Amino acid sequence: CARWIEVGAFHPFSRNHNTIGAMPQELYRWDTVAEAARSALGLRYQLLPVMYTSFYNAQSEAELVVRPLW
Repeated sequence: CARWIEVGAFHPFSRNHNTIGAMPQELYRWDTVAEAARSALGLRYQLLPVMYTSFYNAQSEAELVVRPLW
């Protein structure tokens, strides 16, 4: 669960979901998962302006959302 939330923090659409009848998996249920989620989601919120700008430029300027760093 911790790794999924850490990976999801860097995707445009990030959420925790579960299926009916499965074991509950809220992030606060485990201390280690809660700490990983706080860290990853904190970084996500810091990067949101960059992500939003990238998506805006992709729409308006036909730029790529994900670009190489070189």
